[in-house]
Formats: sequence, structure tokens, C-alpha cells
Amino acid sequence: MIGAVNFVRSAVALLAGFLWAMIAIFNGTVAWREFVRKEKGVRSMVPLVGGFVAYAAVRMWPWEGDCKWAYFLSALLLDFGCLPYLALALLVMCRNRRR
Repeated sequence: MIGAVNFVRSAVALLAGFLWAMIAIFNGTVAWREFVRKEKGVRSMVPLVGGFVAYAAVRMWPWEGDCKWAYFLSALLLDFGCLPYLALALLVMCRNRRR
């Protein structure tokens, strides 16, 4: 029975990881279009969803260990909609507050 539970948890974690990758690619293309190509009106509709999906994937993965949370941190750093987005938003808010 434990083997079946671990199989289901692994399958759900892999699906969540795939969904995270799709969201991260989408957020990366939005960032590329907005900051590199300087297109106007480009906004991501899912800025923090990737982080929640990555958290769900890490929590569902049946493997235990300290290294597990390093994967979660790297997911937050790689997805532009998570930590880099929040850092940029804080920077813009601080800059606008000084004006």
C-alpha cells in the first residue's frame, strides 16, 4: 500500500513540476518582452502561482532530505514571477515612494 501511495505522490509531484516549468517559461517570456524588447502593456496574469505550484510539488514528493528544499529555493529563483518579481516590485515601490 505504501508503494502505491508513493507512486501517486510522485506522479502528482511530477505533474506539478511540469506545470511549474510551463508557468516559469511563460513568466520568463513576459519578462523578456517587457524588459528586453520594451513592449508596452505586457503583464503576467500569474506572477506568484509558480511559487505555489513549486511548493506543492516539493511537498508531494515522497523523497525526504535536506536537499529537497534547495530545489524549492532554486524554483523560486528561476521563476521570474516569484522572488525576482517581488524584489523588482519592492525596488519600484521604494523608488516611487522617494519621489
